Amino acid sequence: MNSTQTVPAILYDIRVYSPLLPFNPAGDFKVKEIFIPSINVIINSGGSIFHSEKPRNKNSHRGVQVENLTNKIHLPFEYVEKIKNLAKLKLEVDLKEKEIKKDSAPYFI
Repeated sequence: MNSTQTVPAILYDIRVYSPLLPFNPAGDFKVKEIFIPSINVIINSGGSIFHSEKPRNKNSHRGVQVENLTNKIHLPFEYVEKIKNLAKLKLEVDLKEKEIKKDSAPYFI
């Protein structure tokens, strides 16, 4: 692909509910998410990035309400490549963290 190509994605809002949020007495806040189907990744304005085979929906996570799931957008190919690399790195770090916790579990009693 050349640099002028774009990749389809879905932009939507989620409302996250948690009564434990000290900065918001109402217990909720809005986050924008982008689901990129070609790489099975969701990235959001809260700084999270994770693998998913589909965008979140109202049944995907307790405390999350999805809004405006039909907003289709196109992202620059270079941007999607950076997100793909970041998601891969995050997965490697998460796996390493699990390995470290497993190996040192007796020390965290």
